[in-house]
Amino acid sequence: EAEGLYRQLQQGQASLPQASLWSRISLRSKFNAAVAYLILAHLLGGLVHQFGAALGLSPAAVSSLLQVLGVSSIGVGVGLMLLQGKVFTIIERIIDRLDHIAQGDLTDTIPLHRRDELGKVNDALISMQTHLKSMMAEINEAAKTVEASASRLAVGMDQTHTTTEVQADAVSRIAAAVEEINASIGQVADDSQ
Repeated sequence: EAEGLYRQLQQGQASLPQASLWSRISLRSKFNAAVAYLILAHLLGGLVHQFGAALGLSPAAVSSLLQVLGVSSIGVGVGLMLLQGKVFTIIERIIDRLDHIAQGDLTDTIPLHRRDELGKVNDALISMQTHLKSMMAEINEAAKTVEASASRLAVGMDQTHTTTEVQADAVSRIAAAVEEINASIGQVADDSQ
């Protein structure tokens, strides 16, 4: 399935499925934004707590603002944990696919649905799997060609062996005939003396 889609992409007959906006934002940007928000919320909370009264904020407003910052920080923290869990799940799937490829299983389907760093790793995995399938097909064809050539060579060697045996037998008969002729010539020579 992935190989067919890869060929269609190469020929311009297909396009990749569109990933959501969230999937197109890089993981680095997601993590950096979350950490930056946590730092800013912490700094802002400290400033509001320290200088809220000097800025003319009532204690209730300071408390409400600190609660909002606290709850939103907890939300961002939970979001980071969920994002981390999703990242590790995807990494585990990629590792599982790499293990399958390492064991020679090139039939595993690899979904195409991310545009961030993990999507790039996934795309590289698809490309590697497709190229390995292609290489294996070429090696298989070469092996069949070598096997056919070896079979033809074996037949030729058998024919050469048979021909050599026939020629050796003929040479032996000729040698025996020459010896008989030599013996006959020797006898004729002896009789004529």
